[in-house]
Amino acid sequence: MPQSLPYGINNIDALGYTSNGLLVHEWGKNLHYIECFRSDMTSTWKKELLINDRNYRVENVVLQDDTLIALYSQYSKGYRILKMNVYNASLNLILNSQVIDTINSGYSYNDFDVSTVTDYDHEYINAYYTKTDFDRNPIIYQYAFNNTFSVKANSSASVNVLKSPELIDAVALGFNYNAFVIGDFQNRNFQNNFNYSSFAVLTNNNGMIAQQNISANGMLLGEPLIKKDNIRNKLLISGFYAENAGVKASGTYFVSISLDEGLLYQIQFLPFTDSFIANVIGSQQLKKNDGVMNFIPVSLLVKKDGGIILLTESQWRSTEYIGAPGIGAFGASSSMLVTYFHNDDILAFSFDSMGAASWYQVLRKRQSSDNDNGFYLSFGVFTGAATIYLLYNDRVLNQQTLSAYVLDMDGNNRRDEILDINKKSISPIPKMCKQISLNEFVIPSFRRGYFQLIKIVIP
Repeated sequence: MPQSLPYGINNIDALGYTSNGLLVHEWGKNLHYIECFRSDMTSTWKKELLINDRNYRVENVVLQDDTLIALYSQYSKGYRILKMNVYNASLNLILNSQVIDTINSGYSYNDFDVSTVTDYDHEYINAYYTKTDFDRNPIIYQYAFNNTFSVKANSSASVNVLKSPELIDAVALGFNYNAFVIGDFQNRNFQNNFNYSSFAVLTNNNGMIAQQNISANGMLLGEPLIKKDNIRNKLLISGFYAENAGVKASGTYFVSISLDEGLLYQIQFLPFTDSFIANVIGSQQLKKNDGVMNFIPVSLLVKKDGGIILLTESQWRSTEYIGAPGIGAFGASSSMLVTYFHNDDILAFSFDSMGAASWYQVLRKRQSSDNDNGFYLSFGVFTGAATIYLLYNDRVLNQQTLSAYVLDMDGNNRRDEILDINKKSISPIPKMCKQISLNEFVIPSFRRGYFQLIKIVIP
């Protein structure tokens, strides 16, 4: 049955299976709930995530085996303290208010954001954060622990050389062993998707620091995605680059970094051809300003051969004032600013282990909404044994459907309609979908203001 959500709940994360069932984290600005679902997606219980301390903010909620860990920060006596609570699968408290570290002084919650990365089996949790003065004092703080907190470690690393460092992403390599991607942020412009003149990859292995700076060869780099190739023990990084600041991409870049050879790296720049641009924009007559614009990397998948599949999406927004005329000669007019969100075509790229292009596909879609931050737009990714499912909300001839593009490893694709949204009166949120097993994934949705989970099983 659909479950009522308190006002302000707008984030949903399926944490994974426990002995009790599937646990889902639902949260808004100040409220955090954990809900448990059976395999048929019926709710068995729903409880508020209770923390006994005052003046706290939940930073992350992580599931490890049959326990749930809540990382939170608390302001106390002039200091911000990072703590953790541990709960069992029924959300009963088993470890309360365990101090991880005293982070800094100050009243603002904006001094830091704590992020976590884990290994595939969630045997440990690595937490990391930076402070607001990171561009002047570029230090990354790193902690590692398990659900009993009996095993713990911490270390910090300082970024060298970069003029304006900005931490982009991290990936777990081992217990208290992370790789961080830092960009040299140079082009501060609201109308620019390519802000980095170079990257640095920094590894912190229990306090042993290594850093490799990656040159852009005069190009401007867009924000990348990073994944680890577990078979070859490499880091793979990919995104778009441009020759000039703006929103038009000139091509893709692919970086392969060996963790066994002192962070030795190879970088490959692949420029877009005129025929590729013509295919993307849907016109054979190219004009001066035509190009690949407003595309953002969304997902990076590692292939068995050491290559990658890069999934990107066209994301942009527009605004307009809608005004109402005044009444009478001296009547005051009123107006309202409306922001429209647009999530359009998907570009899928496949590269081999050397960075050479294998294939690309342009997957057409048109999505738009207004004043909702694109809550129901974009797409989610499910990886099957031999196919990839890209799920999105679609509208065809006034019929709203939950649809999917299905890609195989050779780039062949088809569009499937999964269910009729109108008939079921639901509003799925594909970008929040979560794969919970090898052949199952769940999609959060709302039905007449109530929260409901959709589970889809791939044969």
